[in-house]
Amino acid sequence: MTEEERERRVQISKDALNKDVGFFGRRVSEAFFREGTITESEFYSAIGLYRIELELIRLKAKIKK
Repeated sequence: MTEEERERRVQISKDALNKDVGFFGRRVSEAFFREGTITESEFYSAIGLYRIELELIRLKAKIKK
């Protein structure tokens, strides 16, 4: 993977995570994309799982009330 491809992936991760998962997700995604250890599809799958986890946490909090 070239440096240019890595930079492109980092930018994709920043753009997507700025909208979806906030600071923690941005930091994690930047680390993965710089190392070249995660593909675009794996990245977007991870965002989906993160959203599901957040929704489950919200639902559990509502049930406890």
